[in-house]
Amino acid sequence: RSVLNMERDSYLTNLTGQTVKGETAHGYRGYLEWTPTERLTLDVIADYLRSTGAGQVSQNLNGGIHPMSPVGTRTTTRADAIFQTYPNYVYRENWGLNATAALELDVATLKSITGYREAIWRGQNGLSATTDPTAFIPFDEGSNQFSQELQVLSPKGSRATWVAGIYHFREEVDASYAPEFLISRAAPLYDRSLLNQVFTNASWAVYGQLTYPLTERLRVTAGARYTRDHKEGTGGGSENIFFRGAPPVLVIPTPVSVDKRWKAFTPKVGVELDLSDDALLYASATRGYKSGNSNLTFMAPPVRPEYVWSYVAGVKSRFLDNRLQVNAEAYYAKYTDMQVFALQQGGSTVTALFINAAKADMKGFDVEVLARPMPRLQLSGSYAYLDARFIDFPG
Repeated sequence: RSVLNMERDSYLTNLTGQTVKGETAHGYRGYLEWTPTERLTLDVIADYLRSTGAGQVSQNLNGGIHPMSPVGTRTTTRADAIFQTYPNYVYRENWGLNATAALELDVATLKSITGYREAIWRGQNGLSATTDPTAFIPFDEGSNQFSQELQVLSPKGSRATWVAGIYHFREEVDASYAPEFLISRAAPLYDRSLLNQVFTNASWAVYGQLTYPLTERLRVTAGARYTRDHKEGTGGGSENIFFRGAPPVLVIPTPVSVDKRWKAFTPKVGVELDLSDDALLYASATRGYKSGNSNLTFMAPPVRPEYVWSYVAGVKSRFLDNRLQVNAEAYYAKYTDMQVFALQQGGSTVTALFINAAKADMKGFDVEVLARPMPRLQLSGSYAYLDARFIDFPG
C-alpha cells in the first residue's frame, strides 16, 4: 500500500493582501492479492485522492485593464504576483476500484477485469487579473465510470499465442458551468450563461488476436476489433441578462442535445523475424479509431470519429555480450477526420471548439543507443525526427 500527503504554498503573492491558496493532495492506494487455489488468482486495487488549490489563476503580463473598470482598478505584470480580489479555488476528489480474476484451465486461461471510478471537480476561476472582478466562472462536475472485460487467453506453453475478449464501458457525467461577465458598469448589467451537461457514454467491443510461428524465427500476427459507441445527453442552458442582486430581465434559452452512435472495425497485421538470438526485425500495419464527441458545452455540432492507419517498421538488437543495445524505428501515420481544438469565428467572437481537421499525416523515425562499457558505467543517447502536417483543414 502507499500513502500520499503533499502541501505546498503558492508561488504567487496577491498584492491585495489576500492569500492565494496553495496546493494540497492526500491519497491512498492499496493492493490485495488472493490465491484460493493453484489455478485461481484474484487481485484487487483501491485508490483515493483528494486535492485542493487555487486552480487557474489569471495573470496580466501585458498590463491591460478592461475599459469598463472603474478608476483606481489595479493590476500587475509581475510573473510572481497578482492583483486579484476574486477568490479562486478548486477541489478534486476521486476514488476507484479494480478487480482482476484469472482462472487457468488446461485448454485456456479465463480472465475477468472489472473497474469502477467516481470523480468530483468543483471550484471557481476569476478571469480578470485585476482588483475589478468583471468575469468569473463557477463550475461543478461529477462523473462515474464502470468497465467490464472478459478474456480467453491461450494456455501456457502453447505454440501459438492468442486472445479473444469482449469489453463494455459506461460513463455518466453531470456538470454545470456559470460564466459571468460585466456588460455595463453604469447599470451595473451582467450576462451569466448557465451551461449544463448531462450525458452518458457507452461502448461495446469484441476483439481477437493471434500470433503464429511459421518457423522458429518467423512469426506473423493478425487481429481485429469491432467497436460500437453511443453518446446521449443534453447540454447548453440559458443566457441570463440581469442587474446585480435582481432577477434576470432577459432569459435566452440555448438548449442542445446529442444522440449519436458510431462503429468501427480496426484490424492489425504484423510480422517478426529473429535475425539472430540478439536481433529482432519487425513491422506492422494497424487501423486506429477514436470515438466521436459531443461539444455540448459549446453548443456546437458533434465531432465525427477520428481514424488512423499506422505503419511501423523497426529493429531491436544487442551486441558485445549485451553491453551495447541499438533500437531503431520508422513510422508513418495517416489520419482522417483528426479531432483538434481550434479557434472558430462566430460573428464578432472567436471560440475554441473541438472540431474535425479533415486529414493529416505524420512520419518520422527514432534511434536509441544504450552502452555499458564498464560494469558501473552506462551511457545512453537517442535521436528522433518527426514531420507532421495537415493535408486538409477546412475553415
